[in-house]
Amino acid sequence: MKKVYLFLATLMFLNYSFATTHEVQVANFQFTPASLNANVGDTIKWVWVSGFHTTTSRTIPGGASAWDETMSSGSTTFSYKITTAGTYNYVCIPHEDGGMIGTITASTVLPVVIKDFGVFAAKNNGAELVWSTATELNSDHYEIMRSSNGVKFDKIGSVPAKGNSSALTDYSYTDNNLPANSQFIYYYLSIVDKDG
Repeated sequence: MKKVYLFLATLMFLNYSFATTHEVQVANFQFTPASLNANVGDTIKWVWVSGFHTTTSRTIPGGASAWDETMSSGSTTFSYKITTAGTYNYVCIPHEDGGMIGTITASTVLPVVIKDFGVFAAKNNGAELVWSTATELNSDHYEIMRSSNGVKFDKIGSVPAKGNSSALTDYSYTDNNLPANSQFIYYYLSIVDKDG
């Protein structure tokens, strides 16, 4: 029986080993810095210095959570984790008309850039998964997940990663235990970094 192999690519980055906390001071009717660049996974921490203010989201990327927090001597810090790439505009509600506004521009930085991926027929009715990476940063290993229905995936193996590389790196994994009655096989490649 001829098998058809499908690939479902999902890159899982549970924790970014390079996540940063950016501090924004709240004082003198301004946010300092008023504009900053961050990456998805970074945390923005507003620190009260003086006055009575808020940090309140105005426009945020779709899928991101809004916020509205008071900043005063009774509430001196507020932290927000960036989960979505895009532009976050925020204000101090009492002082917005006076120009107390801030902007966060968030980008996605991937620890691994996959150049290509393929699934090919292998000996003994198996499947050979082949992929290459253009760059890697703190990568530990790749977990290969398989499903016969595209919904429930089981881990079937793992391949050690290069770790840190800016050179083209090739990988492969052979799956010799395919489910007998499946018309389609789905594979899910999970990238795990050094901190899990």
